[in-house]
Amino acid sequence: MVQFVEYSFDAAKDFLNALRLSNPEWGISQPSAEPDRGWQRAWIFRGQGTAAPLKPSAWRQPDIEKTKLLAQVKLAIKERVLAEAKGKVPIPQLDGQDYHVLSEVDQQQIVERRIDVVHQAFAEVSLINEFTDLADELGFKVDPLPIWTHEIGSFVSRYIVESFPDSWDEQGRPAVYVRPEDRQSTFWRHPAVALAQHHGIPTRLLDWTRNPITAAFFAAKDIGIPDPDADDCLVVYALHKTMLAQHIKLVEVPASENDFLRAQAGLFTFDAKGDTLFVQQGDYPSLEDSVGYLDPPTNIVQPKKFMLPLTQAPELLRLLWLERITRAHLMPTLDHVAQAVMTKVRLSGNAAGIDLKGC
Repeated sequence: MVQFVEYSFDAAKDFLNALRLSNPEWGISQPSAEPDRGWQRAWIFRGQGTAAPLKPSAWRQPDIEKTKLLAQVKLAIKERVLAEAKGKVPIPQLDGQDYHVLSEVDQQQIVERRIDVVHQAFAEVSLINEFTDLADELGFKVDPLPIWTHEIGSFVSRYIVESFPDSWDEQGRPAVYVRPEDRQSTFWRHPAVALAQHHGIPTRLLDWTRNPITAAFFAAKDIGIPDPDADDCLVVYALHKTMLAQHIKLVEVPASENDFLRAQAGLFTFDAKGDTLFVQQGDYPSLEDSVGYLDPPTNIVQPKKFMLPLTQAPELLRLLWLERITRAHLMPTLDHVAQAVMTKVRLSGNAAGIDLKGC
């Protein structure tokens, strides 16, 4: 079974040293006596300011600002989605896992969850389309989503056909069966989705980087001055490329015209089994859950999870400053230069015992 191998550290210096790409461990996928002479690394990394299970922002509980805003969008479109989906969502006869005949109660539950899936998808797409429309109006070059995503009726009909293998097309004929994860991979890996995610729109993608030191910054950047009694950890996740050939899909966007994406060596992942697992279980899978569904061929390299106490976040940010890994360097604007300087002053003042929390 594929699962995360966990590494815990007490000190920011040791945590940072373990993450460096120059460490030979990142170049060896299997035990070997041969020295590391590679010029490439086959890993991607993500920083998170908590050790809680990792879910995309669009599917987290509505306790963060992004998810609250998405919940508002879902509320606004709920009745229209229900009206469009009624009668179109197929009623399953058999369980998709062991193929036993479903009771009417189970059938109704699955139909309700399928409608929830379509509702969620259109809410995400609505925000993405708002993002691309305004970006285009302001002169930013962003390829828009297909035109059918702008109209609720066409979106609902098409998303149902592409999401549920026992569905039918708009003429009432059985849809040609293609695995939902293959159909959805094309749609959710569109560059517009990735760019919207990168700039703060909640979607089902996860942001990653090829640079583990960059991931360490994003894990620590919002922690500020932690409570001395905090018992949570900041985390850097690492996935090897052998994990990205099944339902966890890599999403890459050209960085030549995006300064932030280029500075961060940014890329994304999409869980193509997410909708299916939500329908089966009633909850969108975390990354930790999803890797357990990978079919483990012999060449899969186990993912890694590096953890550091939150109390070490200020020291980690200090070390990253010395290496020129700051908000200003990774998101180069003058506003972020000012924020980086203020963060440095606040953290250095706290280390010296000076009260600068309002800074």
